[in-house]
Amino acid sequence: MLGRSISRKSANAFKLVLSDSNVAVILVNIFAGINRCDWIAKGVVDAQKISESRLLSD
Repeated sequence: MLGRSISRKSANAFKLVLSDSNVAVILVNIFAGINRCDWIAKGVVDAQKISESRLLSD
């Protein structure tokens, strides 16, 4: 359950930041000693799915 919670929090954080029209870029820097990188990455992917903005560039 913890992994899902962190992924959801990550997705919600991206959604919140992207709701600001002044945001052009988001830089993600994960300290793996505290958080599992795969949980944060899942949050990024989930945010991409629910966001109208592009999170990942070509």
